[in-house]
Amino acid sequence: KLIQANKEIPALEKKGNKLVNVEEFREIYKKSLMNVRQFGNHLGITGQMVSYLLNEKRQITKGVSDKVRAFASKFL
Repeated sequence: KLIQANKEIPALEKKGNKLVNVEEFREIYKKSLMNVRQFGNHLGITGQMVSYLLNEKRQITKGVSDKVRAFASKFL
């Protein structure tokens, strides 16, 4: 499994899709005019997790980043 994981890491780094940074996440959240629970429901995460991401207590994962970009392109 380690060999397979090491082979996949460079493949992910070559992609041009960067993760949403905290500033972008905050900006998209503010433009949505939703509270944390509503915003989280749209992204498929909890309101508590949205709060953690906004306060930089958790890092934004690729999955959440993809969901935020999809949300922004669809609703904003």
